[in-house]
Amino acid sequence: MARILVVDDDRRVLEVIRRVLQRLGHEVATAGSGQEALQGPAPDLLVTDISMPGMDGVELAQRLRERSPGLKVAFVTGGGAPELLERAASIGPVVAKELAIDVLAKTVEQMLASSPLCEVEEG
Repeated sequence: MARILVVDDDRRVLEVIRRVLQRLGHEVATAGSGQEALQGPAPDLLVTDISMPGMDGVELAQRLRERSPGLKVAFVTGGGAPELLERAASIGPVVAKELAIDVLAKTVEQMLASSPLCEVEEG
């Protein structure tokens, strides 16, 4: 079972993703913003919206990776500035929100199966 942190400023999207990942057997925490996400423990996998007010998903991923360098990251997006999408794609897979939720679930399962989860020290 992996610890997954889902971050999205749209509570409806957040809830759908949370339910799907929990049904797959994962421990899922949610946050409605990048600042809120930084308050909790480091996850094994971050699933985050790219475009959010305040702190975008790319900045959030970079800040969480400072605490946990082996953190895996997947992005979900409804669109965004091309340079932001490019930066996100250089970090992890980008899944369009318009795609079926099973595409995201498959992406998460493939990422978690690709290598051992990093050990995270609680501090």
